[in-house]
Amino acid sequence: MVVVIVSENLQHWLKQTIEILATVENRSQLEIIGELITNYPNITIQGLVTQITSSNGGTISGDIILFGVVVDKLRPVNTTLRNHEYILAIKAYTERLAVLCTGDLVKEKNTFILKNPQQFRLD
Repeated sequence: MVVVIVSENLQHWLKQTIEILATVENRSQLEIIGELITNYPNITIQGLVTQITSSNGGTISGDIILFGVVVDKLRPVNTTLRNHEYILAIKAYTERLAVLCTGDLVKEKNTFILKNPQQFRLD
């Protein structure tokens, strides 16, 4: 877990800035915060598998896209699964079953990537 200690003055400034942005852009504060997040370690994403790529080089692994809730908004999340978790993702995709997966969420070029995926399971 990452803990960031922020002074009260900075907290007040951040809160005001987000409130102003939400008002000016006519969006919710959660939408603003969602765009600012670039790293969220050890998060569990709940969603549906919306895309699967074929196995990587003869191994039982591949890239998938989950459509799940990130900061109160449905967003695509890319990840790579191996072995049993990849097979489970195929089952979830074909049967349209909800899944859960824990990992480190990173935002790169407006794309969310779940790194170090673990505990991929049916919900």
